[in-house]
Amino acid sequence: AASSDYPLRDVYKRQELIRGGMTVDEANASLAAIVKGAEATGTGFSQMGVVVSASLQSFGLEATEASRVVDVLVQGANASASSVEGMGNAFKYAAPVAKILGVSIEDLGAAVGLFANAGISAEEAGTTLRNGLSKLAAAAPPASGSMAELSGQSAQAAKAMNLLGVNVYNADGTLKPMNETLILLKGAFDQLDPASKINLASNLFGGEDDGTKWLALLNQSEE
Repeated sequence: AASSDYPLRDVYKRQELIRGGMTVDEANASLAAIVKGAEATGTGFSQMGVVVSASLQSFGLEATEASRVVDVLVQGANASASSVEGMGNAFKYAAPVAKILGVSIEDLGAAVGLFANAGISAEEAGTTLRNGLSKLAAAAPPASGSMAELSGQSAQAAKAMNLLGVNVYNADGTLKPMNETLILLKGAFDQLDPASKINLASNLFGGEDDGTKWLALLNQSEE
């Protein structure tokens, strides 16, 4: 009798996902992964379902990739000071710009975990990543290669990147893999004295607050 309960439980869980906004096909494709993720992290099924569904939408992923999203959430929650809910909040803020820059959900998840380990809340991590990635996008050299075309914050960020002497961009304007980007930036900032480091980080990432948070992230990056 006990074994016959499992299909019924699956029906209830599937209905819960559909009530949360998934289509029937999406619920069917993601159910097993969401159950696995909830069990692996001690997160409630409903909460896991909400976070997975939102993360899939933010990164433009199909429901068939739910297991990929769950793997990132589980790893982030279990290997850092963050939680599944925290990871979801961070993704909500940072995922749209990360997607544009070609940053994978795995790379973004790892960055959120590093921020959490530095004592920065998930929501702060999300907004800091969103702002910082936007500034890095603004600092990308224009197609013509003329810095004169840039103005305002873009010019300030581009000047800071130029002073650092590193190139973190692919030919199409997307960022290099996150780990490579962080290592390149860390290596450049490590050459500076403390005052110059803070000043340049502020110029690159749009203010002293975000700049110091990004420095905390870079300090945890390893080759």
